[in-house]
Amino acid sequence: MKIIEKFFNEETLGLIQECYLNNFEKGDWIHGYSFYEKKGVKQNLEIMVLKTEQLNDAVVQYLLDAKIIKQRPNNFACMLHYAGPGCSIDWHTDSPTKDDTTGNSKTSGITVFMNKEWKDSWGGQFMYKNDFGDWGGKFIEPVYNMAIMNTGLEPHGVAPVSYGASARLTFQIFLDRDCIND
Repeated sequence: MKIIEKFFNEETLGLIQECYLNNFEKGDWIHGYSFYEKKGVKQNLEIMVLKTEQLNDAVVQYLLDAKIIKQRPNNFACMLHYAGPGCSIDWHTDSPTKDDTTGNSKTSGITVFMNKEWKDSWGGQFMYKNDFGDWGGKFIEPVYNMAIMNTGLEPHGVAPVSYGASARLTFQIFLDRDCIND
């Protein structure tokens, strides 16, 4: 896992925010169950996913300019996640299938926290550990515009968002692992 503070520049943050605001009430959101169920990932309660294909080119160009990636990925997807109170995502690796939850794919993931304010008591931490057999893990508090980059092989999840909390907003990026700079 690699943590990068102040991940996006203001222009890219503005594009993401505009996309979120323009689509929040339009009904273009995918129910997380239908999106993740195919991948064998269990989530508790409903997480809403907004596919943001219209941002793909701008986000890829930003990742290239910021030297986060070294080449254009063949496989790329970005999306907004909206996790309301009570929501969580169980331990998983990126791009698993129902038959293979070990994450032996070539996909890496980047999670960027989008809440400008987040209280410790609200939960929603990003959790990760070395392998599924580990009993312990590490918890990362959501901090605005902080990114967590993972190879896609590390087990990770989301701790439950507390009742009474604001919705937890993240921008998710999935791309070819071999594109990421070391």
